[in-house]
Amino acid sequence: MRCGRRRRSRATLGATKPEGETFSDAERARLTNSLAGLEGQLSSLIEAARGLRKDAQLAKMNVLEHHIAA
Repeated sequence: MRCGRRRRSRATLGATKPEGETFSDAERARLTNSLAGLEGQLSSLIEAARGLRKDAQLAKMNVLEHHIAA
């Protein structure tokens, strides 16, 4: 499921025009909406990364405490 969203985002955001051509209003609106969705996905990933960092720090502290106690 994630890969499908990633491909859709890439396909939508990767839309380019030859030099000198501009996006239509509909294309611009679609890209704007896609960016909002991408922002939401990034926020979720950032929060997950922060949680992983915190978990890793706690695990490292537990290992250090275990070694000190031994």
